[in-house]
Amino acid sequence: MGNRIAPGRTLMLVVAHPDDDAYGLAGTVALHADDPDFGFILVHATDGAAGDIAPGFPATRENLGLIRREECRRAWKALGREPDRHEWLNYDDGTCRRSRTEAACSRCTARVHVPSLERGPGGVGNRALGPDPRLSPARSPRWPDRH
Repeated sequence: MGNRIAPGRTLMLVVAHPDDDAYGLAGTVALHADDPDFGFILVHATDGAAGDIAPGFPATRENLGLIRREECRRAWKALGREPDRHEWLNYDDGTCRRSRTEAACSRCTARVHVPSLERGPGGVGNRALGPDPRLSPARSPRWPDRH
């Protein structure tokens, strides 16, 4: 398949909340569930503790973040491909929008031990390697307005 990630590569997905990862990349990761050369690092900025609590759902404001973390863990297990690493940056839910990109990248690289991430015209990428144009919407023909 043309859209599969090259063998021996590691994909790091950084999202704001639990379940954003499922919407954004779970299908792609599932394609590689049995691929021993596929690395997957998942980073959540928040635990979604400020999210809505549906009537009748057994959660409180105090434990919603813990429940969402556990739901996330179970969802990846059910998918059949858990992340090789799963980091939580522990931002307060609702504060990501106010965070500076550089500060978030620094916080992420410190936790995941990536040499350096920076935002460039092709998205966020490793300073030494540059952004991977196959994984960055800024270089995709599907979004020509971002070139």
